[in-house]
Amino acid sequence: MVLVLLLCAILIISMVLVISITISTIKISIRNLELTNIDKDKLKYSLEISLILFKKIRWFSINLDETKIKRIMKKINLQNIAIKELEKDLSIQNLKEITKIRPQITFLKLQLNVGVGDVIITSYITSLICTIISILLTLTVESKNLRNVSYKINPLYNNGNIYDIKLSSNIEIKIINLLNSLYKIFKSKRNTEKNKVKCNAIN
Repeated sequence: MVLVLLLCAILIISMVLVISITISTIKISIRNLELTNIDKDKLKYSLEISLILFKKIRWFSINLDETKIKRIMKKINLQNIAIKELEKDLSIQNLKEITKIRPQITFLKLQLNVGVGDVIITSYITSLICTIISILLTLTVESKNLRNVSYKINPLYNNGNIYDIKLSSNIEIKIINLLNSLYKIFKSKRNTEKNKVKCNAIN
């Protein structure tokens, strides 16, 4: 009897956990990112990844900095991932599914100083970056969060290629959207593989 109750309790807890994860939102907070090649190359930032339930209850959170992330990347050996193979697997349909994940920027504070040595090219690049950021923000920022968004792109008319980036941002992704897109990509890939097998069998 005790064993049955224990198994039921484990099953209920597992179901609650799975449901909680599925209906939660991933919140990625980038804090005080600094990336520059002025004086010397520099990269500094901290990252917080949280799971938010009903947009209010934070029930999981982990903090990482650039040192911890480098250790993780080293352990899982990311440098050996076959990028070309991943590019082959990505189809236009898969890219469409990725866009359906619909990440939302709820906070953004960006300052970018950039220069490429040529005054005219620097001006063009600055305008292009501003245009790209504006387009991305229209797709990823809801009207209620517009007051939390600010960015400034400054051209640097100096010799050489120079960049200086300061960024803080919050990005939210609904796990249900993420799982749905991943499932459709996986399903599409399996169907493609089945079709290849059929074609090879016919030949």
